[in-house]
Amino acid sequence: MSTSAAPAPAPTDQQAPTLESVLQSMNPAERTLISAAFGDMTKQLDETTRKNDTLKAQYSRIEQAAKVDKKLLTAQIETFINQLDDATRTQFNLSVEGCKADIVEENDAGAIRRNVDRMLMCCNAVMMQHTVANASGAKRRRVDADATPPAAAATPGAHLAGDAGRTGAPEQLFDPATAATPGDQLRAALRLFD
Repeated sequence: MSTSAAPAPAPTDQQAPTLESVLQSMNPAERTLISAAFGDMTKQLDETTRKNDTLKAQYSRIEQAAKVDKKLLTAQIETFINQLDDATRTQFNLSVEGCKADIVEENDAGAIRRNVDRMLMCCNAVMMQHTVANASGAKRRRVDADATPPAAAATPGAHLAGDAGRTGAPEQLFDPATAATPGDQLRAALRLFD
C-alpha cells in the first residue's frame, strides 16, 4: 500500500485546475513546502510593489523638478542673450532658440558642455569688456585728480599728523584723494583699524 494520495484527475480543456485542487492532490509534506514557497513569493511581491510605488513617487518628484529646472534655465538663457548686442551674439553664435535646443533640450552631455562653454566664454568676454571700460574710466579720473592735487596733498603726510587725535566716522578720518602717495593712502587706511 502506498501512502501517497491519489493523483489528481487530469484537467479537461474546459476546466483549468485551481491552486487549491493542486495543493489538495499533494501529500502533506509537499503541500507545506509549496505553501511556504508561495508565502515567500507573496511577501517578495508585496515588497517589490511597495518599492515600485516609492520609486514611482520619487520619479514623479524628479520629473517635476526637471520641468521647473528647464523653465528656470530657459528664462536665464533668454535674459542673458537678450542683454547681448547683435555683434556679440553673432561672434559666439548664440540665440535663444539655439541655446534652448543645444542646452535645455539636449541629452548628450558632451554637446551640452560645449554649448555651456561657449556661453561662459561669451560671459567672460563681456565681463572683460566691462572691466576694461570701467578701469579706463577710473584711471582717467585718477589722472585728473592727480593733475590738480588738493592743497593738503602738497606736503606728503601733513594731513596724517592731524589725524592722530581725531575721532569720528571712518569717512571723516580717511579720504584717499587727500593722500599724496599710495603709501600715505595705505597708512591712513590701516590707522582706521587700530
